[in-house]
Amino acid sequence: MNRFNFWSSSTATTASPAASQAGKSSRLSVEDEIKDLESATGAVEHIMNDDIHVANEVLDKGDSAYHQVGRAITTFLQAAMGVEKDVMKQASERLAAAESVASSQQQLSIRDPLAYKSSIYAPGTEFALMHAQVQIMAAVVGVMSESLTESIKGFYKVRKAFMTLDSIHEMEKQYLKKSGINVEEFEKSEMPGGKSNVEDLDEVTTETNGMPESKDGRTNEDDDDDYFQDANDTTPDNSTSRSPSKQATPRASKDLKRASKPVSATSRRSSKAPSLQPTKSSSPFTTHPIDRFIHSSNSLQFGILLLLISLIPPAFSPLLTILSFRGDRTRGLSLIWRTASNGATNDVNAAIAALTLLEYYAIIAVDITPSSSYPKTQLTSLLLTMRARYPNSKLWYIQEARVLSSAKRLEEGVAILTNSEKVPKSPLKQTEALQAFETALDTMYLHRYDDCATWFRKLPELNNWGPAVYYYIAGAAHVELYRIHKHGGTLPHRDPVADHATPIHVPPGDEPTAKLHASKAMECFAQIPKYAGKKRLLARQLPFDMFVARKHAKWTATASARAIPFIDAIGVSPVEEMIFLWNGHARMREVHLHESLRRLAFSDAGRDADPVVESGIIPQSPVPGSSAQTQELAMDERALLALLRGVVYRHLGHVQQARSMLNQRVVAAAPYAALKKIENGERWIAPLTRYELAVGYWQEAEREDRGGAKGEAEGVAEGVAAGQAKGEPQAHRQKLERHTLRLLEEVAHWESFELEARMGMKVSVGRETLRNRGITVAGLAGFRGEEVE
Repeated sequence: MNRFNFWSSSTATTASPAASQAGKSSRLSVEDEIKDLESATGAVEHIMNDDIHVANEVLDKGDSAYHQVGRAITTFLQAAMGVEKDVMKQASERLAAAESVASSQQQLSIRDPLAYKSSIYAPGTEFALMHAQVQIMAAVVGVMSESLTESIKGFYKVRKAFMTLDSIHEMEKQYLKKSGINVEEFEKSEMPGGKSNVEDLDEVTTETNGMPESKDGRTNEDDDDDYFQDANDTTPDNSTSRSPSKQATPRASKDLKRASKPVSATSRRSSKAPSLQPTKSSSPFTTHPIDRFIHSSNSLQFGILLLLISLIPPAFSPLLTILSFRGDRTRGLSLIWRTASNGATNDVNAAIAALTLLEYYAIIAVDITPSSSYPKTQLTSLLLTMRARYPNSKLWYIQEARVLSSAKRLEEGVAILTNSEKVPKSPLKQTEALQAFETALDTMYLHRYDDCATWFRKLPELNNWGPAVYYYIAGAAHVELYRIHKHGGTLPHRDPVADHATPIHVPPGDEPTAKLHASKAMECFAQIPKYAGKKRLLARQLPFDMFVARKHAKWTATASARAIPFIDAIGVSPVEEMIFLWNGHARMREVHLHESLRRLAFSDAGRDADPVVESGIIPQSPVPGSSAQTQELAMDERALLALLRGVVYRHLGHVQQARSMLNQRVVAAAPYAALKKIENGERWIAPLTRYELAVGYWQEAEREDRGGAKGEAEGVAEGVAAGQAKGEPQAHRQKLERHTLRLLEEVAHWESFELEARMGMKVSVGRETLRNRGITVAGLAGFRGEEVE
């Protein structure tokens, strides 16, 4: 008995009487089923265009399994975006009802002679697929709940869903084999441009996520005024009778072609961006609407599941025993890309696939991934396509801003997010919250402290998931303004092209303004005890809630012990600390990184800064009234300062100086055993320093890899400069990669620490990247950490 038949027989016995009765009254002809399918999927597509009311109107008119699953999806998306308790409860109820109906309808289709019989899939596969889809969504809701029991139930649902999706995928492979079609070649044909590997999607190879960088730190396409601009200045007819994909206007099409011109150094050589469409236009899975639905939906869901499981942090690895299978990042991404490319014109699954890819490459695929694996051209084309297809949706403008900030174009990203005239207002509060959160982060990276505080203080009104963190960062921004106006400092220019302009100098001694910001900071910090720890995930407090609550307790204790105001008990810049934890340095240009160094210099007047790296950046004389002059930093604060400096050095390209800073002033000067003895201390610094060292080694390995791809003479010259003889760079690169894995393994096996789940995803990505390079734990046997310095 194969897994699909096992699923069919088991669900037949578990369907409720009500569901069975519903199934008996749901017999449909093939024609009626196709109508229900197109009606429901068309309705769900309206969500991608922010037309939630239209989607609900259409879905409420039908009572088929497709419509009930569609209603569950709309509520689930709202719950996933906002994580609000009442919406999650409604989503859970609708998902349970949809799960029962899908199960019943699948059983009926097996017995009903009038039901659709595919030449590819077993009878009722479309309903088995929807059942698996609902199970995955129910699992997500369960994990987001505050119940450990519901979370564990959710993982068992994922296991069952995986078995269903995998068996459907096997049906497709068996059909291809019977039809004499090479499975590998067919899957390659469905990838954009016929690429066989997700890492080969784009030819661009840079250190800035595929965005070539010029000497001043800005990307080379900064002069392309058309880039991402005005893809849809004219809003098409917002008719509710048509799905968004059928509402495109000639103007939108014209602007899309203009905006999608090549922007990378490599792609400038061609006249247009590579097409997202597969190399073959015909597919056995697209000849019938129901087959097309099964193929597209299964590719998307199976791909997302494989990707997400591959990202499970090491700390949660015991959960894999419940699932009884492991993820596969490469295979998962390939399936998602296939969905995005094959359905880019008329399939809501393509929109969901696009969102998944844009989120993954912007947030997860960072640090220890091949620099050539960022498919910038394809992502740009994909985003432009979706912008034209869903002109009323703010969601795609947010994604555009993320792409720009990832390309170190933060000012342009903020300009899009805050352009109320161009960006439509969303009827979904959850989307408005996403916009506010993205704007808040970007203004934090830009050191626009007033704006940062304003946006973070707005967030509790829009979303109740992390108010303690929102108030913490808002308060931290006011701390920076308090320090600048009291002790003197600099503020950045707001001009997006002022990369080389002298920062705005703020003289010390503005006591009224300093007191104002101190008061605002205290207002924000006072909210932390009220909200921290109220939300839970997998029955645990949220990691950032625990983090900010500990910091608040630490500063309170310091103020009391030293008899100083709370505002003066705060240690190393909490804003710079948050920038690091949110990976903001990767989005900064040189001008922003220099500002970070100036803010860090406040804590020790630049005493421990590297004189070569920071020459001319930080003040040459002690900052008046700096904390270094009034109190000695505790050991954990000194280590935190060194870690943050090292991170900035690495992003400025000074990898060796960064490594020296981390090894001498963190690893050696602040051993973990000593950090653990500090009450409310920064214990997390120790494992994250190892991770940061791993990233530095990886970046050097990547440079070796790129050097090997150059001309022979140039490659030899670089090898000699690095102290390597001809023919040795590859061996040297492998040593660097082993260093990277050695450090990642240290972090993976570290005892529990703050933010380990967040960092664990990056560790998982890095380990798989190295495994794909042939660097394994077994290869570390006998490897000495001091072999490469």
